[in-house]
Amino acid sequence: MIQDRISNDQGTLVKGRILIINPRADLIVEPEGLIDFGKTPLGCPIKREVVIQNRYGSTVDGNLTVGFPWSIVGESSLHLAEGDSKRVQLQFDPQATGCESCRLSMDNAYVTFPEIMLRGEGTPPFLIEGDQRISLSEEHPEAVLIFSNSMSNSLTVTLSGMPSLVIGRSSIKLSPMGQGSLTLSVAGTHLDPEFFGQFRVTASSGTYSQPLDLVIAGPKAPPTIELLRGCEFLTTTAGVPIRLTGIARNASAVEHPVDLRIVESGTTNTPIARTLILPPKEPQEFHHDWTSLTTGSHDIAVQLLDRGRLLDTKFWRVTVSSPKAPIAPRVIAATTNAPAGPHTVSSTPDPSVIRERAVIDQKVKIENGILFNHVLLQWRYYGSSKSGFVIAKPAHRNGLSDRTGEQEPNRPKPISGVSIHCKNGVWTARLLMPWPGIHEYLVYPAGIDQPCIAPITLQISDRAFYWPPLRAILLLLFIILLVKAVRRRDWSRKR
Repeated sequence: MIQDRISNDQGTLVKGRILIINPRADLIVEPEGLIDFGKTPLGCPIKREVVIQNRYGSTVDGNLTVGFPWSIVGESSLHLAEGDSKRVQLQFDPQATGCESCRLSMDNAYVTFPEIMLRGEGTPPFLIEGDQRISLSEEHPEAVLIFSNSMSNSLTVTLSGMPSLVIGRSSIKLSPMGQGSLTLSVAGTHLDPEFFGQFRVTASSGTYSQPLDLVIAGPKAPPTIELLRGCEFLTTTAGVPIRLTGIARNASAVEHPVDLRIVESGTTNTPIARTLILPPKEPQEFHHDWTSLTTGSHDIAVQLLDRGRLLDTKFWRVTVSSPKAPIAPRVIAATTNAPAGPHTVSSTPDPSVIRERAVIDQKVKIENGILFNHVLLQWRYYGSSKSGFVIAKPAHRNGLSDRTGEQEPNRPKPISGVSIHCKNGVWTARLLMPWPGIHEYLVYPAGIDQPCIAPITLQISDRAFYWPPLRAILLLLFIILLVKAVRRRDWSRKR
């Protein structure tokens, strides 16, 4: 009520009373101004309490409103008479990292609500120590990820997008404000040479996720050597040079300089060294002309080195025979009769001429068979006459013969059942596949009493010998099982 003196038109003072009905409420909020929720980890909401009081005025009715990610815990409605107050809890639950702010307000337009600002910052619930880029390789097969929990309650961190090449746990549980580690490893995993893979791995907990870059690199592919001439076992004559050919391969994607060294085993000869620049992903051929005056078997090693480190080694085994006998100045009469068999001769020319005109083909061929493979020995005869040939194996004396004192001549033993035929000037001997190992064959022009053309040495692997019969057995078992399955199906249909 307000009392005052008011003069009328006649100048007489009039005493009056003014009543204010339903005065506007005066609201206060504690704390006032700015309410700072501070740094809050994602997934760990924080609460603050505010007190709203109607200090003076009419009764207040309305609802409190806040912006995301804040919320009001409990009832958001207000009904405050003059002098009443209410405690309200505000919750800050950030869903992303970064600073957030909003205003606490009331939806009643007739009430003057104090200006209250809410502020907070969302922080990661966990931290990963170290670099966010993980590299795994054959040299460094393991990487350790250390996680720190920045929350006051426990949480579980899960790794997703992990490739199958990596071995290790995919999740870890962290205690409140604690630490833990996960080990990623490619130890024991086969990585192809020059393999390179980039993967995006995600570490997540609740609504928060943090990407990690994972790089897996395979071993560097070292250069390798391959020997040409068809076979590693070669033959030549004393004093006659032979060209040894090989290929150096570089499987890497970059250029690779290497050192090539050729050494003859069992000799004191100075190794022959040279430098090769191998282009990426391409082979490079190299040659070496070798000759020897010493008969017998010689092992020639070719080594590939990278700054003194040995990368690969291959061997040529060269059999050096005695020089050829001089050619007699005579003419061999030609005949059109085909040879009667592997141990007969339709014409008998000079053995020295046959030896001079026959050349052994170094490429020994394998003829695939159903149950057994066969070996094909080939040589060319440059004369006009035709002749039968004899295939024999050298006879070796053993300890028993030496103890018994037997003095039988150490003569080669002819191989029976050998199919020999001539086509287009090329003679071919077809032999049954021998046992696995190294075998030596002697080719004679017309009997073991004649000079040998040249020895042929070849190596038979286990696969070449055992695979044909094993394949036939497996095929037979498959047919038997198939027949049984068909019969069982027919029998079930009849029932």
